[in-house]
Amino acid sequence: MKMLSIRKNKTNLVKFTLLGVSFLLLFSCESRFSPFTKPKLTKSTVSGSGNINVTSTPNFASVYLDDSYKGSTPLTIYGVEVGPHDLKVTYTGYNNYTTTCDVYNNQTTYVSATLVQTVTSDTYEPDNSFSQYKTISPASYSQSQNRSLYPGGDYDYIRFYGYSGRTYTFYSTGNTDTRITLYNSAQSFITSDDDSGDGSNFRLQWNCTSSGYYYLVIRGYSSSTTGNYTFYYYYSY
Repeated sequence: MKMLSIRKNKTNLVKFTLLGVSFLLLFSCESRFSPFTKPKLTKSTVSGSGNINVTSTPNFASVYLDDSYKGSTPLTIYGVEVGPHDLKVTYTGYNNYTTTCDVYNNQTTYVSATLVQTVTSDTYEPDNSFSQYKTISPASYSQSQNRSLYPGGDYDYIRFYGYSGRTYTFYSTGNTDTRITLYNSAQSFITSDDDSGDGSNFRLQWNCTSSGYYYLVIRGYSSSTTGNYTFYYYYSY
């Protein structure tokens, strides 16, 4: 009876020991493959290549990948090493667009860059009142000036001499929401225009019936509007 009891104890001990080993092995496997220890994507840990597709507003912007020029938008850069990369999109007159994009093996990463205009006071300032204006001389061919509305609430005053019998055309281009108002020499309202041009630009055609000086006042749609615009002017018969 005594020997049997010993064997029984030994058997129990062996079972306990094997169960303990199984427990340790299971614990080890769970720790090794835990989802909370997923390695971070870096160039040194993952191999392969992918692509980066870049579009922008405005179009035809310059694209730099890791400070290396790659072309202009719309653009697809092929065979880019897997991992994080620095991307910069530039366009004259706009603030640079920069971002870090991750490239994955055999995949295309898409980047859509919306650039914001760089707005500063133009070279025609100060031109902020009827007594503080800049003069233009319309011709039979189109002339232009690169201007800006900055800061918010800025007004551009322009004076010209109009000749009776001529039709004068004034319009703007760009992404800034502009408005124009025409006054006579006594600073009395004649006519105005808001969105007759492309997009949110003005386009004003006016038949002059009395020769003399006239004023144009260009402003933004609201007191907070800022931005660059190109002002065009000419006359016809």
